[in-house]
Amino acid sequence: MKKFILVLIVFTLFASLGYAELLTRGELRTRMALFYDIGVDMPTKSYIDSRFQMTFEQRFSEYLTGVWKVQVGDIVWGEEGADLGAGDVNIKTQNLYMGFLCPLTGVNAKIGIQEWSDPRSLVLDDDKAPFAGIMLNKEFGDGIMVGLGTAKLYEGEFDADEDIDLFFVNFGTDMFGLDTIFRRWEAGSNLDIWAMPYFNYKIEDLELNLLVALNQANYSEFIITEEGAEDYSNTGFAFSLKGAYDLDPLLLGLDFLYTSGDDGSDPTSTSYFNSIHPYYQNGLEILGIGIHSGVGEEIKPGNDGHGLMSIVLKGDYPANENLTLKGAFGFMNAVEAEETDMGLEINLGMNYKFYRNLSFDLVGAMAMPGEFFGPDLDNTLALVSRFMYKF
Repeated sequence: MKKFILVLIVFTLFASLGYAELLTRGELRTRMALFYDIGVDMPTKSYIDSRFQMTFEQRFSEYLTGVWKVQVGDIVWGEEGADLGAGDVNIKTQNLYMGFLCPLTGVNAKIGIQEWSDPRSLVLDDDKAPFAGIMLNKEFGDGIMVGLGTAKLYEGEFDADEDIDLFFVNFGTDMFGLDTIFRRWEAGSNLDIWAMPYFNYKIEDLELNLLVALNQANYSEFIITEEGAEDYSNTGFAFSLKGAYDLDPLLLGLDFLYTSGDDGSDPTSTSYFNSIHPYYQNGLEILGIGIHSGVGEEIKPGNDGHGLMSIVLKGDYPANENLTLKGAFGFMNAVEAEETDMGLEINLGMNYKFYRNLSFDLVGAMAMPGEFFGPDLDNTLALVSRFMYKF
């Protein structure tokens, strides 16, 4: 109840500063799932969850804005907050930042709790875990955007050297760009770097999006051996290609991802592809993250150090102005493992627009897991659906 009162107080404060300048946007969704875990035939899992997100943007002037994004859920039906006598609903802040456009320099600043993601969500996608930081962006002529930023991931209690900070240096145009992330702690003796050049190409009905991610890490006296503490280094990489070809009315898509793995032969010098908070979606429901994130294996791009090769073909066919039929087929392999075959998956589904921005998704998925997950595993099934309203 106290949280709900706080929400009303803050909302009233925003509105009182000039309701005509208050912009709102958000979404309300309910998802349903019936599925098996890989390698487990019984019992069948099923649950329904709901989530509400809303963003309030107060424009104080043409140079200054305040943004507050709140979320309720995901609340699982029948569990705490959505059981008999439900009332203790979790309300949390997702974004809380000030936006300032400097009238002299044209630099756009976002200061506070906010979101940022790389072009493929391979390293960082903070819709699920926003960070507190400062992001600066400046647009130059010919659509050139340059960005600088810093974020605080962890604040040490006793020693400033315990802090974990991120630094961003980004450059981009409509066709190509470079996102760079630095993670620093232990007063700079531990450092991770991700450099992600990307390229977008479109000609007539063909669109290609290419990204290469290089991951370099150096940690001082991080590994304990018989000889004592030794330095640690890592050099990993990822290659991602997304493609779309419009056959009108059929739209074909390709999603390819390859990330490096490590054979474990040298613990002080590895070749993993690491991430901070990824949310990579390849278009599959079970061997990926689909419309219901609680169903899939949520395999991270680095695949826990094993590396990953994922190839997914997709197709969308608009049967009429409201109904779109969807299909996907893909397979996945580990790069470094005793058994590299992760399996195949087939998805068939639909998207139906009921009314304006209200839509319904339904997907049936069957995965044939490979030896990577265990020997002689049965096929795994999932049926998921989602009602979504955006406003």
